[in-house]
Amino acid sequence: MFSSQAKPTPSPSPTPMEEEMEPPIIPSMPPMTPIPTHTPLPTKTPTITPTATPSVPITWPKDQPVYCRFGPGTGYLAIGALELGQSAKIAGRNADGTWWYIRNPADPYNFCWVSLKVTHWAGNLTIVPIVPTPAASVTNVKVNIDPPSMTVPCASLPQVLYIRAKITTNGPASVTWRWETSAGNSANVTTLFIESGAQTVEYQIHAGSAGDYLAKLRVISPNGKVGRAEAHVACTP
Repeated sequence: MFSSQAKPTPSPSPTPMEEEMEPPIIPSMPPMTPIPTHTPLPTKTPTITPTATPSVPITWPKDQPVYCRFGPGTGYLAIGALELGQSAKIAGRNADGTWWYIRNPADPYNFCWVSLKVTHWAGNLTIVPIVPTPAASVTNVKVNIDPPSMTVPCASLPQVLYIRAKITTNGPASVTWRWETSAGNSANVTTLFIESGAQTVEYQIHAGSAGDYLAKLRVISPNGKVGRAEAHVACTP
């Protein structure tokens, strides 16, 4: 008889042990490089080339024509002008440095004054000398007699002749003067001018007979000047 042998029961293959799962390795991201913002290019600053400073001091108007006066002040007569676009050499200045002394643009043989307030200047000012302020003077005396002639009955004499004189100066001045007439001279009179211009003074002559009558106004100071006029008086019986 055949002996039966049990077939060996195959042993189940061992179940492999689950391996411990390691966490997945997440690769690190490279650091973000910021995108540069647009940087404006630097603007080019223009280079200012300085103009050469003239060695001779000069002056010119700021923004409008400038009066050129007989003396350093607005009380003096304007005897010329420095126009826009014109310049003049500075020949001097006043003691407090507020006015320039220049050759008169309207009369190159004479000088006048322009104010620093209304002018520009350039050049070496250290060589500019101080120029004394000129003394104002009487520039004109005009005399009139009213009426310049008359014919009246002789019985109506004496008649009054009215005399007027206009004294003109080119700046502030104290003017001393007197009347000189056919009837005699007056006492000296002093009239103050605070600025250039004219003032009128009056006088009277009493014509006691027919004839010619002379009237003068004589300026004694600050300079000599004389104005004169004549009148004729006739009478009928």
